[in-house]
Amino acid sequence: MPPFFRDKSGFEPAIFVALAARVWQAAAGLGTLFFVVRYFNPVEQGYYQTFLSLLAMQSFVELGILNVIVVVVSHEWAGLERRRGGIIHGDAAKQARLAAAARFIALWFVGAALLLFVIGGGIGSLVLAQHGERGIWQHPWLATITLAALALWCQGLVGLLEGCNQVAQVATLRLVQSVTSILVFWVALSSGAGLWSLSAQLAGQLTCSLVFVFLIYRRTILQLLFDRAPSDFDWRKDVWPMQWQLALQGVAGYFMFSFFVPVIYSYWGPVEAGRMGISLQVVIALLGSASAWLTVKTPRLGVMFASGRYAEYERTWIKTSALSMLLLLAGSAVAVGADWLIHRQGLALATRFLPPLPFTFLVAWTVMLYVMQCSATYWRAQRIELLGFWGLVPGAITGIAVWLLGQRYGALGETAGAFCVSAGVIAPLCLHFLRQAHRRIRALSAAA
Repeated sequence: MPPFFRDKSGFEPAIFVALAARVWQAAAGLGTLFFVVRYFNPVEQGYYQTFLSLLAMQSFVELGILNVIVVVVSHEWAGLERRRGGIIHGDAAKQARLAAAARFIALWFVGAALLLFVIGGGIGSLVLAQHGERGIWQHPWLATITLAALALWCQGLVGLLEGCNQVAQVATLRLVQSVTSILVFWVALSSGAGLWSLSAQLAGQLTCSLVFVFLIYRRTILQLLFDRAPSDFDWRKDVWPMQWQLALQGVAGYFMFSFFVPVIYSYWGPVEAGRMGISLQVVIALLGSASAWLTVKTPRLGVMFASGRYAEYERTWIKTSALSMLLLLAGSAVAVGADWLIHRQGLALATRFLPPLPFTFLVAWTVMLYVMQCSATYWRAQRIELLGFWGLVPGAITGIAVWLLGQRYGALGETAGAFCVSAGVIAPLCLHFLRQAHRRIRALSAAA
């Protein structure tokens, strides 16, 4: 890629790989739609979407640390490098702190995986038991939650490596995971696996993670986990001040993102839950595609801030946020137009997606949430969390709106309520704290 284009656009190889993964996911989503419509009946589609929403309960057990790992580790990585053979070299004190952080991450995710299996599996069973026969979903759900717990454990180690500036490599892993898991899902579904297809998909993802962590990066991981050099790394001082706030926000985030489908499932049944679930997948895919720039820039932003390169840090964040927002707006327009078209033409797909009005509310809600994501990336790269307790407010209000309006007005009530909360509460709140973080940067630049 020409250096001029890379420097002016911020479009780096890591971003290219991440975007390739998003493009693949978008293209594969069309194929998945065909397989879901062809091999799932509307009731099975509802169970499948409810499975996906229940798996998001991992935010209750990992307690925000997935959002902290990359920033914390990137600060410790400054001054270190990974040389041939996978061995980390650099300042001994930095290495010791990084190793201590790695041991903490590994232990934390062991506990989180166990809690997800026990608590998440139990709550999921209670929700699913409200409709249908237990024999239809019980064993597929058990396999799904087991594999999800193992995958959560691996996510911690992958996040550790990403913070060690292995951004392009992690982006490549996610591309390989996406291709592998979706192909496995298609094959399983077309072979008559039914609800077991999700378990097969998770198994494909888990296999890729295990190969990446314990084969490709085996020496790096072993060095970090078994380096017992003394350090002053302290979880309570270095991680918890930021994590506890994100933990609260993560719990609130479940009600903001994943509460839609269980509410519809409980009050309107699996068929309507399936329509809501697929529509949510579309808008979340749009959000993920747009955030590819932010995702791969997060470790570098942390390094820039830690190194005192404040002007470069701000320029990079502004350029990255603007490009990704333009991508999101373009994708949103296409999605709304496509949903309107399939309903106007009376196509069979229309029975599997939300009608145009609630779908438009859902897309507008997604755009508002991306304002929050861009803002949070700015201050979290400074290793601070400004939302704090306020991060609970949007999620709590959204959850209440989704529950109260969803049980009475269905999908339209849920989506309209969520959009009003995002536009009236979330976006203004994040812009307020963004100004605070910017003033902090100005003060640091003046003192430098």
